[in-house]
Amino acid sequence: MKILITGANGYVGKTLNKAFKGKYDVILLTRQMVDLYDFNQVKEFFKKFNFPQIFFYFFTYSHISTKV
Repeated sequence: MKILITGANGYVGKTLNKAFKGKYDVILLTRQMVDLYDFNQVKEFFKKFNFPQIFFYFFTYSHISTKV
């Protein structure tokens, strides 16, 4: 089974990677690898790795301005 984890550098992503490593085909995705706001980058990433059966989405920005 192929599993994709976005936000792989974060706490939850790292924990899931440790839990699944060796049991499943784990694909890690970080902000440094692909800009998830760029459709073409995301499309090329999925072409390269094919579509996973399970997708954990933990991508987030932690430095968001508090000004509204």
